[in-house]
Amino acid sequence: MSTSPAAALSVLHRPGNDPRAPGDPARLARIGVLLTAGSVFLISPPGALNFLRLVPVLIPVVLLHLHLIRSMGVRAAAVRVSLPLVALLAWWLVTTTWSVDPSFTLVQTTASALAVLAGSVAGTALSRQQLLAGVALGGFLALAASVLFAVVDPAAALEQGDYQNGALHGIYVERNVLAAVLLVPTVAAVALLLIGGAERLLPRLGLAAAMVAGLLATSSSTALAAFLAATALLVALRIIALLPRGARTVVVPLLFVGVVAVAAVAASDPEAAITGLQRDSTLTGRVVIWQAAQDLIQQRPFIGFGRGVPWDAGSVVGDFMSSSVGFAVSSAHSGYLQTLLETGWVGAALLGLVVLVLLVLSVRNLIRGEFAGAWGVGLLGALVLHNYAEASILSSLTIYLLAAALAAAGRAREVLSASRSAPLAAPPPA
Repeated sequence: MSTSPAAALSVLHRPGNDPRAPGDPARLARIGVLLTAGSVFLISPPGALNFLRLVPVLIPVVLLHLHLIRSMGVRAAAVRVSLPLVALLAWWLVTTTWSVDPSFTLVQTTASALAVLAGSVAGTALSRQQLLAGVALGGFLALAASVLFAVVDPAAALEQGDYQNGALHGIYVERNVLAAVLLVPTVAAVALLLIGGAERLLPRLGLAAAMVAGLLATSSSTALAAFLAATALLVALRIIALLPRGARTVVVPLLFVGVVAVAAVAASDPEAAITGLQRDSTLTGRVVIWQAAQDLIQQRPFIGFGRGVPWDAGSVVGDFMSSSVGFAVSSAHSGYLQTLLETGWVGAALLGLVVLVLLVLSVRNLIRGEFAGAWGVGLLGALVLHNYAEASILSSLTIYLLAAALAAAGRAREVLSASRSAPLAAPPPA
């Protein structure tokens, strides 16, 4: 018989490698889940609280994460930080030299580096299920705060006017921001539900239902489409996980070839995709913003204007965009165009490498029989589609989630390998 993942994990973290004896594992795991939930909530605050790109918030978040793994008996040197993410951060730092606002780029890069470190610690310290629970609960905190605000002051928390009147934006500046905050935690809640088992089924079901209801309350068709696509992918992978390993080895790659083919067809006929989302032909004014962003990108196609450049009036980017579209804009409303505009094709290629590494690790874990590996795939599916019409892929929250998913995927691969190579347990005495 084979050893359990828990036994395999003990092979990876031998007592001799630990700087101190770990505390109660169950209590520390609960603390880790709550810390992840609080981090997800704090890294996506209302705009008024976004001081210095969250650096003052992220510093204590990182310190708390490091204290957690120390309490677990894991050395800080054992934290898995993805090399592609490190390369991406290094490029963002390099863009400071030609950024239109070097100080802004430096602060934003610092915030992203702190988010990578905190996320890497969370992915190293927690199991995949614990990480999913933390992410889902963090989104629930954002939703609960928004609903409470709507109860106290409906006029300030709900959209007013002819367009999407009554849609929930809660503690955030607009409904699309709330939808972006809720999207990945909602996918995490569904993944947690699909992992199976009767233990705590009702709380998991209630959490998933509440998150879906919250996402629907934002009336964001883009976020809803991204959620449905990611959920369909998770359901398909859950079914595939029941197949023998030989069948999974064939079916999983075929599934992703099909997904890529569908995405290519949608990209070749964007009008049909827009119609499918039940949006007008301009995607609520986004097309003119995209055209202006593409014109600006041509000025610095390979190196961009600097990571996190401001879009305020008086800035190079803000003035160009507002004069081109005729109104003030706060982003390119496309994660892909935003990435090209800020970091150029070099930055886009490095971000693509991050996505590819996470995809490969997740698929390998799925083929090996760990359905929790689908979390990375669901995360990527939601982000890829959502950033077609919104710009969330460079946010500190997304960077934190990517770092956590990469660390967890690498750790799961090591655990699975160790569980197969570890000696068989001795039979019980007769």
